[in-house]
Amino acid sequence: MSARRKIFAPIVAIAALALVSCGTTTQRKCAGAHSANNLGGAINSNFDELILGKMYDNLLFVSKNRKKKSEKLYFRIPFDEISKTDPKEIVFPFAKDYDVTSLSLYRNEKTGVEELYFGGSLKKGRRPDYNIYKTTRANNGKWSAPVALKAPINTRYVEADPSISSDGRKLFFASNRPGGKGGLDIYYSERAGEKWSKPKNLSQINSSGNEVSPYFADTVLYFASSSNSKGRSYDLAEFKFST
Repeated sequence: MSARRKIFAPIVAIAALALVSCGTTTQRKCAGAHSANNLGGAINSNFDELILGKMYDNLLFVSKNRKKKSEKLYFRIPFDEISKTDPKEIVFPFAKDYDVTSLSLYRNEKTGVEELYFGGSLKKGRRPDYNIYKTTRANNGKWSAPVALKAPINTRYVEADPSISSDGRKLFFASNRPGGKGGLDIYYSERAGEKWSKPKNLSQINSSGNEVSPYFADTVLYFASSSNSKGRSYDLAEFKFST
């Protein structure tokens, strides 16, 4: 498995997961604490399917090689129709220029403006940059050109797997920046106006392994950790988050 796959693809085959608590103040192994059902041939293929995130009531995922060997194709499927219907292919306006690895959506209900945060790398770069980007749109119009978030979010190290809270005030992501506990750690930042605070390391859950793929729902942070397998595999965990 390549280094990139180790970082960004802890879950390869898409499955329906039923999570149970893995602890509130310490991160523990979740092996045996969840059940998984393969979603079958309508979604999974002989190639890689990776979860990108959630948009409204749809699960978004990418297929590395569903139709053409050299292209990534993006799909959506309603959560209440998983395993019941074929996924619909979608076209992101920025997919041609960016290798998208994860995404998270926030909608300002007062203004109707949507903010889409995604982790990825410019395809034309001399080497992968792995930054967090933001694109916006209003009234279901066109998405703006993606812009890399400025410091202190992005650095010259890896920043990936963004997850923004439902109120748009907290941003969780994975990074291997200095000062962490392991390879990739999970950080969070809070927004005041248009500025993001200096990211804080979630030391309660980070380990000497990799913690990636955060997903924040209300007060619970779900994530994947390789702390118990020396980086060879990942377990899912949840953490009761409070500031």
